[in-house]
Amino acid sequence: MTTAGTAPLSARRPAWAARWRDLSWLAVAVTVAIFAADVVQLVTHAGSPAVQRIFQNWLYDGVGIAAGVTCVARGLFSRDRITWLLVGAGIFAWTAGDIYWTVALETAKSPPYPSFADAGYLGFYPFAFVGLGLLIRSRVIQFSASVWLDGLIAACTVAAIASGVVLSDVWRTATG
Repeated sequence: MTTAGTAPLSARRPAWAARWRDLSWLAVAVTVAIFAADVVQLVTHAGSPAVQRIFQNWLYDGVGIAAGVTCVARGLFSRDRITWLLVGAGIFAWTAGDIYWTVALETAKSPPYPSFADAGYLGFYPFAFVGLGLLIRSRVIQFSASVWLDGLIAACTVAAIASGVVLSDVWRTATG
């Protein structure tokens, strides 16, 4: 929809923008491929300990970088620009924490707490929270009580599944 005297958004974009938008799909494909390779190695434990370390550390960090690039690429060519850039910034913050852990703390006998890795991990949440909030705001026309209830049910479901999967391992390995 255009007003008098303005061209549609697609007509105002330069030709290179369409090529970059197509590359955002390439970023998704690369992210999925790296993640799939990492999952296959994690499940099969294929390779020597050095290969396993490369997959568990560096390829895992590569998934975060590729996911962040994918969100930023999406943000450059989307009407929800700020939303995707914020989510990408959150992913980059988390990945920076992972990279710092891999480089500086993984082999430490007693890693410091809190560390810069923790700052990266915690940096994910404000960016992602605001980004996802903006995404929801742009998609939902009216927030009725049923929409809030749906969100609450989804949050409780995710929390229940996560606690069921993780809690037994945490309980078994916790000390003190």
